[in-house]
Amino acid sequence: MIRSEEVDNRTDIFALGVTMYQMVTGRLPFRGDNDQAVLYAILHLDPLPISQVRPDLPPAFARIVDRCLLKNAGSRFGSVSELLHELEALQSAPDQDRRSIETMETVSMALPPRRSRLKRVLGLSSLALSAAVVLVLAFGSGWVHTLGARLGLGSDPASPAVSVLPITLYGGDRDDQAFCDGLATMLTVKLARLERFQPSLWVAPIDLVRRRGVDGIGDARIKLGVDRVITGTMHRYGDVISIDLLCDSVGSDPLPLLFKSQSTLKLADPISNLFTWQDQLAIGVAGLLDIELTPEMRNVLSRGGTTRPEAFVECMRGYGYLNTSVGESAPEPAAASFLSAVAADSSYAMAFLGLAECRLRALDPQDEKERAALAELAEKALQLDGQSLEPRLFLGGLAAIGGNHERAAEYYRTVLAVDPANGEACHGLASSYLAMGDPESAEAVYLELLELRPGVIYCRSRFASFLYGQARYEAAAAEFRAVMALAPDYLPACTNLGAIYFYQDRREDAEQMFRRSMAVSPNYLAYLNLGTLYFYSQRYLDSALMYEKALELKSDDYMAWGQAAEAHYWAGDGNGKARGQYLKAVELGEAKLAEFPRDAGHLAAMAGYLMKLGEKSRALKCLERFLSLDSHPPQAMFAIADVYEQMGQRELALQWIESAVAGGFATTEIIRYPGMGDLRADQRYRALMARYEGEHR
Repeated sequence: MIRSEEVDNRTDIFALGVTMYQMVTGRLPFRGDNDQAVLYAILHLDPLPISQVRPDLPPAFARIVDRCLLKNAGSRFGSVSELLHELEALQSAPDQDRRSIETMETVSMALPPRRSRLKRVLGLSSLALSAAVVLVLAFGSGWVHTLGARLGLGSDPASPAVSVLPITLYGGDRDDQAFCDGLATMLTVKLARLERFQPSLWVAPIDLVRRRGVDGIGDARIKLGVDRVITGTMHRYGDVISIDLLCDSVGSDPLPLLFKSQSTLKLADPISNLFTWQDQLAIGVAGLLDIELTPEMRNVLSRGGTTRPEAFVECMRGYGYLNTSVGESAPEPAAASFLSAVAADSSYAMAFLGLAECRLRALDPQDEKERAALAELAEKALQLDGQSLEPRLFLGGLAAIGGNHERAAEYYRTVLAVDPANGEACHGLASSYLAMGDPESAEAVYLELLELRPGVIYCRSRFASFLYGQARYEAAAAEFRAVMALAPDYLPACTNLGAIYFYQDRREDAEQMFRRSMAVSPNYLAYLNLGTLYFYSQRYLDSALMYEKALELKSDDYMAWGQAAEAHYWAGDGNGKARGQYLKAVELGEAKLAEFPRDAGHLAAMAGYLMKLGEKSRALKCLERFLSLDSHPPQAMFAIADVYEQMGQRELALQWIESAVAGGFATTEIIRYPGMGDLRADQRYRALMARYEGEHR
């Protein structure tokens, strides 16, 4: 077709060969930096033989794919029937050949890099972290990611965990890319609505996919814990949209998908046909997941839509600019798109909620007027679509941001009245109870959720995070071990379990878990936590090296800069490399505090860094803001004790240490942190530790 020659069924065979090649290698057979380069490769270059990319594949299958991709159409299979016959013969091969097929692994498909960091309102502050030592679990930070984002699911086909990966756009401009990314966001939101009908289903939120840097199928398994992914491509020809979607199973043999009647979905229609893009797309993807839709489920999928094509296009662009798969999030063009959508259709609920989410990005939590404006937008969306749950979840999170936890709890309860197994509402309600000083009710919420969704690892992981936050380390460890029994190579569980072992002073077990995480995939958190482990083993230079390797993967984490500085400081380089890294930590930390001004962990960490830099007055300002908070997590209490010790106020340091330990803080850090050496020689400290001997270890 590229040569303007007549096309026949052998062209389809070539296209199928491209699909099979990509499915089993994770890369396209013909590649290039732009469309012209790809076309040149198709016309003039031979693809790398599939046997060289995947030498573990059955030779017969490799020959089939290679033949499909031959330049000379006459040398390809003469018909699809002939190709199918060859594949069926392969499936009925001798046992030895079949075993080689059954053990093939699914690998990542090459998709555009994703670096955006979408923030969604989920509740209250995350686990606060110590200034002297920061052992980062796989949790979020601030009021956007309370006690951790959604974690993952096991691989039980009856309990699908699904991720919609970004749809690859061929051609088009920036607005087309935003529209494409917006469709992926809409699909994710709509599929998540089906969780209420199938509590075993879990759909990974689009922000979690972006934040964890999921780059294809293999990544989805180890970073999200999902067992199915939706991937695909989109073309735009004037007003006509063409989209091809594929449902792929993670960690299983990809070949059976070739024989599955609902493994792919192809739609092509003018954008003006809104039924295709607002309804049929989601219905078709549900079919790919083998979800049988009832009339009520179809009704839920179609809620919040529009009858105006221009409004739909602008709304999708708005969500796409917020949840971009290429580059950074762009709130300004997103807001402009949402405003255009609202102007085109003043009854478009999804556009009003999108505008609220967009403006949330720039919200100062202390700005009551802006909070009220965002609440008005969400209430408008709720008024237009009274049965939708998304506006209620947004309003619950917004109330929590403003410190009105009772009001937040009310919103979450209205969600649970409709969907008792809604994970976001349960998590928000539990967080509200915690903020109101009622951990028993919070635990009851999680336990009820586990009864309703026993096979969903996401629920168990969040419960484990809750237990960790209550310093119930052994119970939390048991939950994470249960997660790993279902998903042995799930990175967050490896990391979190290693972190808990660290707090239990089980250093060998902790290192084993961190290295297990590294064996699955070298990652930022494993480097970070190995750095912390080495720090407390007084291997300061090894510790600094691990922190710096973590920073190579994620250079915008101010706490990692602070940890690297701590390692160099205690290695004796306080005025050299340590000072530069403390300065970088403070620079990035100030930006984080502007975003989360009442986060106890951030305030405590910043006070510690500023003291190391000799900037006592600025440290005192952070300390004052910390003391003005209503609650102080145990980890942050210990960090503040370190600040007081640096100031020479031993009595206050001891008081905060006692508060931290009484609150469940593990004594591991206190015993091993080098900054507490003089304090540990104090008789008052020894008496304090004697009272808590054997606890929280």
